[in-house]
Amino acid sequence: MSRPVRALSGAALIGAAGGLRSTWGAAALSWSAGAATGPPGEPPWLARPAVRGLLPAAAAGEFVADKNPATPSRLQSAGLVPRLVFGALTGAAVALRDGPPATPTDPEPPLSPVAGAVGAGAALAAALAGARRRTTGPRRRRSAAPVAAAVEDLVAAALALAACALCTPGAPARHFGPDEETARPPSGDGAPGDVAD
Repeated sequence: MSRPVRALSGAALIGAAGGLRSTWGAAALSWSAGAATGPPGEPPWLARPAVRGLLPAAAAGEFVADKNPATPSRLQSAGLVPRLVFGALTGAAVALRDGPPATPTDPEPPLSPVAGAVGAGAALAAALAGARRRTTGPRRRRSAAPVAAAVEDLVAAALALAACALCTPGAPARHFGPDEETARPPSGDGAPGDVAD
């Protein structure tokens, strides 16, 4: 899988996680950062101790609040705007985590703006889908509401973790395309193109 496809797929996954549970994608990114400065290219604030403490606390608070029937709809501005913001931020961060920025020797266009838009779009789609699911079946059967919320928790966690696993720095090796085969360095085994001594 090429880096752009991998980065945008990761942005869609983590954006969808944020659409279901606004802070869970950011919390997963922060806790999977590892080192004190985070992976190369990723915003370093994600790995700071204060952030690594605040985001899981916010995720836990959201976990509890979501089970409260008095919690307003996620489609109201107070619930939707943070989902879109976190979707955009985490989508861009996943693209930055997936590899370093372009260099003069590897002039690949920056992916983070596109990934941010993909993350925000996925967050919106997931928020709409989650709200629709929670207001159809559980509305008819109130006893099903906790089960629906628990399933949504599992889906959000799985999406966030899958995005982090997919975009681990340097995981997939770069493959040579058909036009790049001739650019490989000589192997010295006498193959065509080797330079004689």
